[in-house]
Order: sequence, then C-alpha cells, then structure tokens
Amino acid sequence: MANEHQAKAWNGYEGEHWASHHARYDAMIADLNERLFPAAALTATDRVLDVGCGAGQTTRIAAGLAAHATGIDLSGPMLAQARAASSDLANITYIQGDAQVYPFPDNEFDVAISRGGIMYFDDPVAAFSNIRRALRPTGRVAFIAGGALKPDSDSMVAFKALSQFVPRPARESGDTSPNPASLADPSYARKIFAEAGFDAIAVQTRGNRFCGWRKRRRRDGFHPQVGAGALRVGPGLRQ
Repeated sequence: MANEHQAKAWNGYEGEHWASHHARYDAMIADLNERLFPAAALTATDRVLDVGCGAGQTTRIAAGLAAHATGIDLSGPMLAQARAASSDLANITYIQGDAQVYPFPDNEFDVAISRGGIMYFDDPVAAFSNIRRALRPTGRVAFIAGGALKPDSDSMVAFKALSQFVPRPARESGDTSPNPASLADPSYARKIFAEAGFDAIAVQTRGNRFCGWRKRRRRDGFHPQVGAGALRVGPGLRQ
C-alpha cells in the first residue's frame, strides 16, 4: 500500500460518509459521465479498468458498454455499495487495492477510465506507469480531473466562508501534492503522463473546472466533449 493516508481516510469517516450518501454524490456529478464516456469511446469488446471506482456507478456504465469492467478503489465501504449494486451483472469485478502498486496482469485492459479518482496518488508517475503496464499496446485512458478554482467561483466563496470555522494551511502556488487540483496545470500533467510512458497527449478544459488528456484516435480527430479527455498508449513506448 503506497497511499496510506488516502487508504485511512477512505476506510474511515470519509469512506463511510460517501458510502452512506453515494446516491446523492453520484447524482451531483452525473453530468460528468456525459463527458467521460464519449472520451473513452468504449466498444463491445473492450476490457475496462475503472480507477477510483467508488460506489461503482461508472463501472456499471462501462460494463453496459464493454465486454468487462474492473473497478479498483481503496475504500472498503464504497466497494461494499458497489458490489451490492452490481450483484446482477456478471461482467464486473471489484478490487480493493491501490492502483499505484496493485499487481495488475500485463496487457489486461483496453481502456482505463476515472471520474475524479486519479488526482490523489502519492507518486503519480509510478501510478500511471503501473496503469500503463496493465493496458494493451493500443490502450487508452479517459478521465475527469479537477481544475483550479477561480477566486470568484461559487466553490471558492464557500471555502472562504468555511475557513473562518475550519482553518487549513495555505497551499503554495504550484503545489502538486495529492489534492483535487493536482493535475490542473496542463504542462505538469503532460510531464507526468510522458514520464509514465504515454504519448501524443492533448489537453482540454471546461471553464477551468476540469481538464483531461487524450490522444487523437484518427486524422479527422476524435473530440470528446470539453471537460474530459483520453490518451492512447503509444506502442513504441511499451517496454
């Protein structure tokens, strides 16, 4: 286990809270699915890895579009909800583990997806290298990641009000430690994915809220809705 702090949180109060209110949280961010899955471009023969799958909503969607979906998450409470909701689906597997170090079989998956579950790795290069190893040579990744908040955004206004009662240390500019906006800087994200062995990385943003990375799938361009992205593992970068 590499991300011990995250594992402790998601198997403690935070995990229990999200598991108890998973339907509410899934409804709050369901619109992100409309950006994630066009970017993933799943086919009926794909085997999918869902990183940070939580209560399994995205894993179940993937299973309905692909041959098989595997969800991995640190949180036991969240995975209990995921398994209960997926009990009637034969083409789903759930794993409790740390995607940064989990011993996935080589070349097991065609696509890796994540809806906001990839910004918290202790060592992102190691994590994405491990995910790349689990992808086939023509594999791809599609994900949603948090962007930097604007000073006048509703979220920032709320955080400033709450800070009077729940003070927190200031985050330095350029801080890339695990946090919702750790991949908000496109240049940093490009660097991380390139070091992990991915190629042809492009960035899209949506109102500075979310960003994604993808590789074009054909000359005329596969352009997912802004706010999600995908990238393809280049065969030449495989080891």
